[in-house]
Amino acid sequence: MKRVFSLIVALGLAAVAAWAQDYNAAMEVYNKAAQAENKAEQIAGFREAMGLFAACEDEDAPAQVALCKENIVKLSFSIVNDLVKGKQYDDALAALDNANAAAAEFEQDAAERSKKLQGAIYNGLAKENFKANPAVAAENAQKAIDIDEDNGATYLFLGMAKVQLKEADAAIEAFEKASELGMSKQAAGPLSNQYVNKAVAANKAGKFADAVEFCGKAIAANEGNANAYKIRGNAYVSLNKIEDGIADFEKYLEVNPSAKDAAQVKTNITQLKAAKK
Repeated sequence: MKRVFSLIVALGLAAVAAWAQDYNAAMEVYNKAAQAENKAEQIAGFREAMGLFAACEDEDAPAQVALCKENIVKLSFSIVNDLVKGKQYDDALAALDNANAAAAEFEQDAAERSKKLQGAIYNGLAKENFKANPAVAAENAQKAIDIDEDNGATYLFLGMAKVQLKEADAAIEAFEKASELGMSKQAAGPLSNQYVNKAVAANKAGKFADAVEFCGKAIAANEGNANAYKIRGNAYVSLNKIEDGIADFEKYLEVNPSAKDAAQVKTNITQLKAAKK
């Protein structure tokens, strides 16, 4: 009986030794992964270590498995971030798919992190294509907005792309949204200019009341837009509202006293005042 007991003890000790050996081997792989310089190699190493920890019966193994999963997801998103910083946006999109897959595999909540990176990628693609292909820039800016509809800077950029595409109404809508979302200072100039352009077109079409309205919106966006006063002044004169026209011409000169056409505008004012008498 004593011999049997001794045998059982020996077998138990051998099993414990084997478990310890398996755990130590897993830790060795884990430590090697942690020291790897390449993040892809780190991920591969942590996956290997995770499998080894899962196979051994040490009481600390489950915690190490969980840590491996956490490291894999964290590194996967870190790779995406590195690619975004390096302006490798197409590669970043593919890497983001891998990161999201890892988060889903290990049932980790990475929605906010993924959303932020995806928005950064589409913003980057928009800026990258702004000069060469404003249509693609606008498309990617819209994708970024679909992800984060409260990003005023993206609306501002979308508006700029729409200006390039000569889509005035869409540009105005984007600039107004940007202004609502804390970018009023940055949006003021381009928004005002878009209304001025619409006023110019209205004047040419003989729609003087519309021109007055558009100039009013241009001035509301940017009181320093001198051209808005001059254009509205011309529209008022065409509507036979001479006093209003004179007031706007004088305001034009006040805002832009060194205007190239200052002398001509002063002459116009003098003539309009004389015609009133």
